[in-house]
Amino acid sequence: AALTQQWAQHADAVQAPESILLETNQQAQAWWQQACESADARLDWVLKPAYSRFANRACIRPAVARQIPIQVQAGQPWLAQRFIAGREYCSYSVLQHGRLVAHSCYHPKYRGGQGSGIWFEPQQPQAVRQFVERFGAQTGYHGQVAFDYIEDVCGRFFVLECNPRATSGVHLFAQQARELVQVTVQGGDLLLCDTAPAQVALAMWLFAAPKHGWRKQFWRDYRAARDVITR
Repeated sequence: AALTQQWAQHADAVQAPESILLETNQQAQAWWQQACESADARLDWVLKPAYSRFANRACIRPAVARQIPIQVQAGQPWLAQRFIAGREYCSYSVLQHGRLVAHSCYHPKYRGGQGSGIWFEPQQPQAVRQFVERFGAQTGYHGQVAFDYIEDVCGRFFVLECNPRATSGVHLFAQQARELVQVTVQGGDLLLCDTAPAQVALAMWLFAAPKHGWRKQFWRDYRAARDVITR
């Protein structure tokens, strides 16, 4: 996330929130005390491990307190990142020596907790695609890569972190599996994902239904999306 923030400072389509790398407990405590001095009840920051999955250890807008609510261990840095309210997006892309050959982007409308999305609504914001194209052109990246974003109330996009691996966005290519393999191995014209929503149906029952099952829209969404596990 820290490297993404440094690179995105020079990008046009997408910005990056202020991000501070915390590599020791002393450094983290010093930052925490300074941040608390200028806050009321809560900090407009997110604390998360620099390397993590599913956001299961993230502290979103932590309450002001005397001690920072994390422990920084050697070789396991944390990141303090400005909190930005808005709509979440996730992209998954394949690049061939810097050239974008496959791209999907989705809004995780339902989540399992505060981490992984379980219902994927395909989207194609131009700013996200431009960001990934420029990332590939300037770095020569080769392989799979995914990014998480927030679109704020003013329509500005902010990139939050990078996942250099396959993510749930690959599910949106389920109806184009052969084409995805072809462009991954051989390159070719840009392949965009299917426009139909997808879901992890069992996770929707376990995590989303208890919270949203009383809403008619939830069941409409459930019926509209194909399951990615039992296909």
